[in-house]
Amino acid sequence: MLSHTGGGARPRRLSTTMANYLLQFMKTGDPNGQGLIPWPKYTSANGETMILDDVCEVKNDPDREARKALPTP
Repeated sequence: MLSHTGGGARPRRLSTTMANYLLQFMKTGDPNGQGLIPWPKYTSANGETMILDDVCEVKNDPDREARKALPTP
């Protein structure tokens, strides 16, 4: 959305990447394939999380400390 991204090539590239992951997942049940950066299955031990940005990367449990600070029900 132009009002959120400012428009241009950069947000369009990210949108295309996100759509490609989603389409691959919808087709096969697995987001990996078609030249995309490998997206490992999530495990509770490592908390693998795909960070979708200009350069996409997997980080292990990037918000661990913030989650630990939240009250538990």
